[in-house]
Amino acid sequence: GLIVPILDARLGEVFSAAFRTDGTAVLPEQATTPAAWAERIRATGEQCCCFGEGFLRYKTIFTAVGCKAPSEATFRSGAWGGGARQRRGERGGAPSRGSSPAEGRRLTRPQDVHRPRAALVAVLATEKLVRGEVADLNTLVPNYLRKSVAEDKGRLAAGR
Repeated sequence: GLIVPILDARLGEVFSAAFRTDGTAVLPEQATTPAAWAERIRATGEQCCCFGEGFLRYKTIFTAVGCKAPSEATFRSGAWGGGARQRRGERGGAPSRGSSPAEGRRLTRPQDVHRPRAALVAVLATEKLVRGEVADLNTLVPNYLRKSVAEDKGRLAAGR
């Protein structure tokens, strides 16, 4: 099946992509309407697990094409969240030298799946850093999927 994070992009759109459980992209990142995205997901013919604020906001559109949110059983089994954990006794922050961020209690809770906690992002980044997976900050470029509202208003005001 597919893992499909869906963020509410506002203005009647969502930001999303679809991945296999091994991280392989099936549908690339895009900004589109919920109806168009739901049709693209349906066209894959695969079962999908959708989550995020965009999924919650447009749930009727996505469930109509067979999209489902992760179940409570998924969390209890440990199959969700990539094993990101917080060390016992810590309230966030990086783990101490020599320890693994994967020690301790789970950071991913069922209620976090639609609204991820910043602490989880930090732990996942720390795990990559510990493995030596570091981006070259001189060549790192953000992937903007659409122009900002301010850019569109400026273009319209200039008559372009």
